[in-house]
Amino acid sequence: MACTTPPTVPVLVYIQVAASPTPAVTYAAGNAASRPYVKPGGELDFSTLHGCVMVTLKITSAGYYFYDGYGRHSLAFSDDSTKPKAVLDPAARTHHQFPNGFSGSGSPTVTFLYHNDWDGGQHDGKKHFPTSAYGVYIGNAQGFFATFDPIVDNGGNQL
Repeated sequence: MACTTPPTVPVLVYIQVAASPTPAVTYAAGNAASRPYVKPGGELDFSTLHGCVMVTLKITSAGYYFYDGYGRHSLAFSDDSTKPKAVLDPAARTHHQFPNGFSGSGSPTVTFLYHNDWDGGQHDGKKHFPTSAYGVYIGNAQGFFATFDPIVDNGGNQL
């Protein structure tokens, strides 16, 4: 279902990329209003929000961007956080958690409206997936760099 009310809160997340000794990222809230919703390791905790959330992910490390190519389109997603490697590509406008798709593929900043439901798109209001997994595909001058898969605590949006 589409979000019919304005987003509860805009959430800004800064992502810093490190290449050595192994690829790694760190996440931080981009402003004070985002702090309650951004946890260590990139977890987005929207469990207390029962509406749509406008999310901006911004890579702050020079030379890195959200990779778009070869089947990787900046972000990945799985309704079920216990299976984060079985991700769905949210670029499709038909995915219930990304009703408007997302913008910014191939750049350091990606923005999307997150529906924030926990019923897996079933529209039955049941708590099928209170926790989902999202992934970020990172690129650099050499092309694809790495994938990182944090989780999202969903708030049960019924709109």
